[in-house]
Amino acid sequence: MRDNYMDLVSIIVPTYNGSKTIRRALESALKQDYTNIEIIVVDDNGLGSSEQKKTEETIADLIEKYNVTYIKHKVNINGSAARNTGVKSSKGKYIALLDDDDVYLPFKIRLQLEALKGKGEEYGACYTSYKNIFPSGRIRETLATESGDLCFSLLAMKISVLSSVLLIRRSAWDEINGFDATFKRNQDQEFCVRLFNKYKVAVVKEICMVRYILRRNSPENVYKGVEYRNYYISKMKPIIKSFERGQQKQIYFAHQLDISKRYLKAKKYNKCLVSLFRSKRPLSGFSLLLKDYVEYKSSKRNLTNKN
Repeated sequence: MRDNYMDLVSIIVPTYNGSKTIRRALESALKQDYTNIEIIVVDDNGLGSSEQKKTEETIADLIEKYNVTYIKHKVNINGSAARNTGVKSSKGKYIALLDDDDVYLPFKIRLQLEALKGKGEEYGACYTSYKNIFPSGRIRETLATESGDLCFSLLAMKISVLSSVLLIRRSAWDEINGFDATFKRNQDQEFCVRLFNKYKVAVVKEICMVRYILRRNSPENVYKGVEYRNYYISKMKPIIKSFERGQQKQIYFAHQLDISKRYLKAKKYNKCLVSLFRSKRPLSGFSLLLKDYVEYKSSKRNLTNKN
């Protein structure tokens, strides 16, 4: 790793309504055992808003003491735009992203650089396993095991990749032109699909990030969620069409099944059935849907009993 210590890593931290959690996120970045880093916070609350002022007060000492740059958007735009702003102001050869309510484990950046070391330029990024912590205290691990060409696996929902588990070569970021700021939801997935369509991806199997599931991140009503999902799929169609017919069917099946799950949990049973039949594999879909719902209800009962 000695030669890699010459390479600056830019950690971009977009924040919106995150004054209660951003200090924890920044402290986790500052505790990295790879020390050649810069941290750029992009405040998307809107200049002069109460949340912007709270955020600035919360991290003022970190800005003064450490290599932390604080940028304020004049008005609220969105997280994608904030990430793009941060990268434009950064200098690192590698780019890492950290949401204001997520936490890096101390070895994250180092292990990702080690994974990319020796890989050719066809490897544009590295991702890691991560851990979800729910408001109830329940913990769920999301393990990363695959590497190489991952675009199909991502589109078919066989793997889960969040922006906070990525380390990206700047050259790869520049080629795909960062995040698409027109997306209101599914920004991480849209960005990763375009990135993974162009580049291979290295993997760190260790859990390197903790994601706290907060009430503020709870999804909007199910209809809005489906609307955003359909927009995402429509924008991804050119890439989806590049796969074999059988793989395309797997991709559409995975998303229709996921939409069915959302309708079922929202007790929109008619919509659930319609989406299930749209999957073109209703029997297989029903079996998977039933299994998922039983696990979901069992999990809710266990949490109720504990409380």
